[in-house]
Amino acid sequence: EISCVTGVQTCALPIFTISLLVRNFYPVKADLFKLLPMLCINESSELEPELARDCTVALAYLGGALLSPSVVPTAVESVIEVAINQSWKAKVCVLEFLQVLIFINFAAFVSVPEETERLVSVVLRLLKDPQLEVREKAGKVLGGLLHCGFVSAHQRETLEAEFLADINKKLPKKMKEGADKAEWQAKLTNAVVRRHSGVVGICAVVSSCPYDIPPYLPPLLMVLGDRLHDPQPIPATVKRVLQDFKRTHQDNWIEHKEKFTADQLTMLTDLLVSPSYYA
Repeated sequence: EISCVTGVQTCALPIFTISLLVRNFYPVKADLFKLLPMLCINESSELEPELARDCTVALAYLGGALLSPSVVPTAVESVIEVAINQSWKAKVCVLEFLQVLIFINFAAFVSVPEETERLVSVVLRLLKDPQLEVREKAGKVLGGLLHCGFVSAHQRETLEAEFLADINKKLPKKMKEGADKAEWQAKLTNAVVRRHSGVVGICAVVSSCPYDIPPYLPPLLMVLGDRLHDPQPIPATVKRVLQDFKRTHQDNWIEHKEKFTADQLTMLTDLLVSPSYYA
């Protein structure tokens, strides 16, 4: 039990976790997830590289451990605790951890529907995080959840509508003469983050279909194409997903292109070969 190690130095807890999990073939106990916030916070420690290394190893073992359905709520609570932490590096770390934990214990999570909804909510919250790295990592995790069916088709449609609403919200116009510059800049930054989170969400939907073209995909690609001239980091995100789309679909492109209308195909071709795409 974790209570047995109260008072143990932080640097010893990752090693303690590793010793409990290595060669463990049984579902882990819920108490072990109480260490998750500490592991995620210290995983990127620059002052104590050995502690960071031990935390990384402990997270790898914990993420790959088997969970029983009864442990899932405690695991989700620990993930949420890290997701609301002020450290953006801890948030990125817990997203990495969550990606592994879900796919190792897919059956356990889907057997507790209310907890799967909470996990999706965590990812969506981090999709709107002020830190760019957190938003991008949350997008990758969301793409994986969509691809494996962790998020239902109905949920996907709802999320698409929310992402498109964020994308379509207008950015502040040029600062008026006499206006407070800091206030205007903060407003612009928040608006760009909001739009970028929507773009990352749509990119996650596109990335979740690496080898096929479902009916809802072509219109989303057109939406992304319209965002190439937005403020950074939006164009960089769009270019990256278009590049990945081209790479994963080029082998069967003769078949795939039949899923697009003539206008969509023309626009997509322009997107993939235009100077702005390579800029």
